[in-house]
Amino acid sequence: MPVAAMCILLAVFIFTGCASDKEPEPPGGEITTTNTSATIAPFELEDLEGNFVDNNMFTENDITLLNVWATWCPPCIEELPALSAINSSMENDGVRVIGILLDAIGTSGKNEEAISRAKDIIKKAGADFTVIVPDEDFYDIHLSAIDAVPTTFIVDSDGRIIDTLVGSMNEDQWRIKINEFKAEK
Repeated sequence: MPVAAMCILLAVFIFTGCASDKEPEPPGGEITTTNTSATIAPFELEDLEGNFVDNNMFTENDITLLNVWATWCPPCIEELPALSAINSSMENDGVRVIGILLDAIGTSGKNEEAISRAKDIIKKAGADFTVIVPDEDFYDIHLSAIDAVPTTFIVDSDGRIIDTLVGSMNEDQWRIKINEFKAEK
């Protein structure tokens, strides 16, 4: 493949997100939104550090950004510092960011290689939020239908998904979205 064509494909990939072959990615990296009233099913999982995490974490916040990302997704990795800044600066406003490492679970169970890569990526990005390692049940219930990452579920204090955003955003874009959700409450 000629170098110019590879550069164009790489640019499209970086600016739009990381999609599977199930559906086309939104054009131009636009954020797609899906309003929903689904509830996150009860879960008991571990984070990257082996700490216990469960769905009671939602009750501690007005809004939780449940950000699904993967170690092989450049837009996901580029978004981590913005999400970390939101997590740090809006904690007292009832907003929390929780990551979910999509590639931590594979066909043969836990993907230790992806978990190790994620720890390195998180450290390099300076991200200070919890990243959950999903199990097969959580994957089947909440993640198997995801067509592109990053995907962020906006979850209220009752564990209800009030919106789903597909695509990456910068810190200012996240602040605008969060303030919209808080105004609707």
